Formats: sequence, structure tokens, C-alpha cells
Amino acid sequence: MSRWIRILLATALLHTLPACVYYNKFYNAKKQFADAHEQREKSEAEPENRIFTNTYRDYYLAAIKKASLVLDLHPDSKWVDDSLILIGKSYYYRGEHKEALEKFDEILENFPDSDLTVETLYWKAVAAWGNDDISQSRDLLNRVGNLQDPVYRPQARLALAELEHAQGNYDVAARSYLSLVGGLKDRELETRQWKGLGDTYFAQADYDNALNAYRKTLQSKPDDLTNYQTQLQIGVTQELTDDLDGALATYEKMERVKRFRLYQPKIRIRIANVYRLTGDVDGALEAYDRIIKRNPRTETSAEAYYQIAMIEHEVRRNNEKALELFAQARKERSTSEAALKAREMETTLFELDRFKKRGEKESKRGNEALFNVAEIYLFSLGEVDSALSTYERVLARADSNFTPKALYGIGLIQADSLGNAHEANKIFNQLVEEYPVTPYAVDARRRLGQDRSDNILAEARFIEAETLKSEGASPNDVVDILRQVTDEYPNSIYAPKALYALAWAYENDLDDPDSATTQYERLVDTYPFSEFAELSEDKVKQIKKEARDRVRQKERAEREAKKAEEAEQKASEEARKTAEATSAAPAPDPEPATDAGLTDTSAAAKEAESPAKTTPPDPPPPSKPIPADGPLEGSQAEQLPSLVYAPPPQAREELLEEEEEMNPNVNVRMLVGKKGKVTRVVIVDGDELLHEAAFDQAFLYRFEPGKHEGKVRDVWIEFPITFIPPAGGGGEPE
Repeated sequence: MSRWIRILLATALLHTLPACVYYNKFYNAKKQFADAHEQREKSEAEPENRIFTNTYRDYYLAAIKKASLVLDLHPDSKWVDDSLILIGKSYYYRGEHKEALEKFDEILENFPDSDLTVETLYWKAVAAWGNDDISQSRDLLNRVGNLQDPVYRPQARLALAELEHAQGNYDVAARSYLSLVGGLKDRELETRQWKGLGDTYFAQADYDNALNAYRKTLQSKPDDLTNYQTQLQIGVTQELTDDLDGALATYEKMERVKRFRLYQPKIRIRIANVYRLTGDVDGALEAYDRIIKRNPRTETSAEAYYQIAMIEHEVRRNNEKALELFAQARKERSTSEAALKAREMETTLFELDRFKKRGEKESKRGNEALFNVAEIYLFSLGEVDSALSTYERVLARADSNFTPKALYGIGLIQADSLGNAHEANKIFNQLVEEYPVTPYAVDARRRLGQDRSDNILAEARFIEAETLKSEGASPNDVVDILRQVTDEYPNSIYAPKALYALAWAYENDLDDPDSATTQYERLVDTYPFSEFAELSEDKVKQIKKEARDRVRQKERAEREAKKAEEAEQKASEEARKTAEATSAAPAPDPEPATDAGLTDTSAAAKEAESPAKTTPPDPPPPSKPIPADGPLEGSQAEQLPSLVYAPPPQAREELLEEEEEMNPNVNVRMLVGKKGKVTRVVIVDGDELLHEAAFDQAFLYRFEPGKHEGKVRDVWIEFPITFIPPAGGGGEPE
């Protein structure tokens, strides 16, 4: 080779070397991105394996770092926009959508002529979707879908259909999917299109079309994961259409597919579930046990324990055993979905048991507890028959505030769960007639197709009153309109609301607590089942409490004034006595004078030595004689009675309902007999509402009797009784 040729080759090499260096760094980032993509697919195929999840996120982070080197070291190379989009995609797959959007915007702003512009717009659209900016995502996907780009046009249109499905716009999604039929040349996109269409029909409960779409998905030769998911969905759809034999055949066929070996435990769970649905409880239990033994400490074993627990609860009615199995499901795999369901069921069953116990009492809280039992059966456990019978028990209790709620619950069960439209309409009509102003009657009318013109008129007047109040009109004008609503439209849904507003105006705007109390009590009596009845009861309690407080403050001020007056009188009396004593003392003799006019010092000394004459003190009052027999005061006894038994004082439910903020302390005088029992009780002070309870409580105490001079005696003592609320923060004691 000639010398000039070698020089030319060396020069060419020097010119191409920087480009090779640039590409080498980008190539490394691209390879790292491909490895991350592979790890992500493994993670999606095996979601229980956290190692895969953490690994692919780390791989994407490594790709970001390697691509960032191109930006830092070679900012003028032609691989900058390629590196930016790779970084944006990596952020997207890591779930860091905001960072991804920043990178895509950087490309669009700094490289407007890049051949990656359409691809960037597409990825910005999906990143905006991930960032919950649905409007921007929809606009960008529509924009790309209208371009003539052969690669990203179909992808954008497919993504738009998937977006509408995710937003619950199933009709729009179905039309979008159907518009793509026959137009997708890429097999993977075609698979996504049919699977998405099937899922959309499934969400609409259109199970026949869903099955057809799922079978089309399988014909498109999907990857193993999509194949498994589609066949599983076919089995689930067959279960929902009561084709249990078809579902069992689908699952058993899947179990034999070698490619699905990784998913066999989940498939076997589905098979066991079908056994249970067909009534083969023993077969289901055996299948669950095999799953637990073959796959310990996994999500599937946790699910198996959960399903066995549900059998104990629903079939065998053994809640104690069910709770043990729910606990085992949580321990098996604490982060699994089965563990979360098990914890919810544990909480539900504990609540059910607690409310059942409270519901045995026919009281306000007992009725509420029984109603809660029905709600748990219906909404938490889905046990319609139990809910129906419990609602009927609520109705059987006289004067229950939960009667309209129970009627509404029964109507819902008849209409939505049992499909008995005739019985449902009968219940809803009863609800409307007997409890017309409750919110439950409002929905009942809607279901019955009834129109209430008085509601419209009452609403208009009520809004007029609100408008006047907001404009600063006279409270009397507002009160007049509110009174018209209550008087002219007493059966409208606005009547209790207007009556409450009327009472509130008297209380706060007109400073008339007596009229306010009258209106609040009228609301409770007329509309006891409205949402404002309980608020009104609280208001009445508050107003009465404030009135009692004012009386107490007045009485306290009068007592203090009386004490001050007595103290002043006592001081005046003591001053008078002192003055009288001073005036009654004899005057001293005049001093004799000597011839020299000098004082007789010896006589003065004698006078100084003599004691001064003072008024003797009043004798002490005679002590009260201690009787030889009969009761003694505590101050007279040598040994006071000592308490040996005291059950905890608990205020009765009706007292707490009357006044929740009452002073719980009551002082009593008790005569403790020679046998240690309380024989007489006198209330000293305390809230009048608690006097009767304190009186009864005192007789329950037992003492070691008091003594005097070695003999057992009846002794009076003063004793404080402090009432505590019932157990459960104001609920009834268990």
C-alpha cells in the first residue's frame, strides 16, 4: 500500500471516529432499554415476582443514565433527539410520567424538524394519559390518528379506543374498536384491538359479543400472556352466563397447556371455584387443599384459604372457623389481594357480631344496630335473604326511626336483587304515602315515575327566602316566607328544610330562643324521619342547656352576693361588739399632784404593773352530745365506714340522649347501717337529670360499717358519684 493511501485512510478514520464514539454511547443506552423491555414483559407475565418489577425499573434507570451521557458529552451529535425520546420512554415505563412529558416537550421545542416528531407526539399523548391529563391525551391521539403516518396513525387510533374504555365511555370505545376491524396490518395491534373490544363488551355485560371478540383474539395468534388472559376471560364470561360446564371445560383445557405452566395455580383456583358454584363443596375443598400444599406462601394459597373461609361463612355458617381461616389467608401472603379481602371480611364479621348483640335491645341504639346488621348483609356480604329478614325485623319494631330506611332497603332488594317489580312498587308506594318528606321517598317517587309539583313550588319559595337573606333583608321577611313554605307545602321535601331554617332564624337572627325551641320541636314531631330531625333534637338540647346554664350562673351570682352580704353583716356585728366592749370599760383615776408638781412615779409604776381590764371572750358553743344509740355524723364516729363494693356508675341511655354535656358528678349523703348496707340516701347537689340514677346507684354500694367506742354504729357520710358513659364511646354497654 502506498504512503498516500495510508494517509488518506488515516484521515478518513479520524473524521469518522467521533461519530462512532457518539453512536457507541447511544447503542449502549439502546441495548439497556431493550433489556429493560424484556424484564418488564417478564414482570407482566409473573406479577407476583417482585424481583422482575424492581429489575426492569433499574434497567430503565440505567438506560436513562447511559442516554444522558450522550446529552452531556456530545450535545451536538445527531443522536441527541434519539437519546431524549429513549429517556422519555424510560421515564414512562418507570411510571414517572411528568418527567417523561418534560423530555418529549424538549424534543418538540428544540427539534421541530426531527424525523421523530410524530413518534414523540404519540408518546407525549400516552404520557399525558398516565399523568391523568385526559383532555390533552385525547387531543394528541386524535391529532396523530389523523396524520398519514403508517406506523403511529393506527397505534394512536387504537390507544384512543383504549383511553375511552379506561374512562368508562364504553359505547365510544366499542365504536372506535369496530372502526379498526380489518384495517390493522400489524398482528400485535390486531390482537389488542379484539381483546380491547371483548373487554368493552364484557364491561357492558354484553357477554355474547364479548365471547365472540375473545375468540377473534385467539385467532390472531397472540403471545402466551395475552392468550392466557383471553382464555381466562372466556371462562369468567361463561361463569357469569351460568355456563358452568363450559367454564370448567375451558379451565381444564388451559390446565393441560404446557405454555401455561406458570399460571397453573391460578387456573386451579378457578376450577375449584367452579366446583363450589356447582354445589360440589367437598370437591372444591379438596382442590383448595391441594393448591395450598403445592404452592405454600403464595398469592394462590392465600386465595385458597380465603375461599375456604367463605365456604365456612356462607355454606356452613361457622363464622368462628371462618375468622381463623381469614387470618391464615392474611398470614399466607400479607400483600396479596386475598389478604386484603380477608381483612375486610374479618372487620365485617366483627362488626356484624357487635351490631347483632346491640340489636337485641329495643331502644334507639338497638334499632340503629339492627338496621346496620341489615346493611352489612346487603351491601358488604351480598346476602339478600338475610338482609330482607333483618329489614323486616326493623319494621316490626314500633316507633323505629329507621322504618323509612328499612322500607327503602326492602324496595331495593325486591326491585334490583329479586326482580319483583310488583312487590317493589308496593313497598315504594307505602314509603311515599307514609313518609313523604324523607330522602328515601324522593328516590321512591323517581322509581315510580311520580311527579311532585308542590316540590317545585316549595323549592322556588325556599330559594326566594335564601336570596333575601343573602341580600341582607329583614329577618322577619325571611321568616314570613319560610313559614309559608311549611304551612302551604307541608308534604313537600322542602318543608322540613324550611322549618329548620325558620327555627334557626328565630334562634340566631331574632334572638328568640323560646320560638326557636317551639319550631325545632315542631320539626321533630312533624318530620321525625327527616335528616333535620336529629339536628333539631340537638338544637333543643343546646338551647335548654344554655338556659340552664344561665339559671345556674344567676343562682351562683345570688349565692355569692348573699355570702358577701352575710360576711359584711358579720364584720359589722364584730365591729359593734368591739365598740360596745370598749365603751363599757371604766375610766382611769386622775393622777394626784405633788407640791412640786411632779408625778408620783411609784403610783404610776403600780398602775403600769396592774393588768389591763378587757372584755372576756364569748364562751365556745356547747358540743353536740354523742347519742348512745341512733345514727352518728361522720365527724362523731371514731371509725368511718369503708367502701368494699362499688359497681361502676353508668348513666342510663335516655339520660345521655337528653343531655350529652351534663356534669357527671352527683354528691349524696348516705346512711350506712350496721350491716354495711346503705339504708337512706339524700341528694346534696348535682344535675337534676342524674338525681334518680344517683339515688338508685347509692343503694348498690356496700361498706365496712362505722364504729364508735368499739361498737358498730349507723353513720352518715357524704359520698361523690361520678357517672361514666356506656361502653363504646356513648353506645350501650355490652
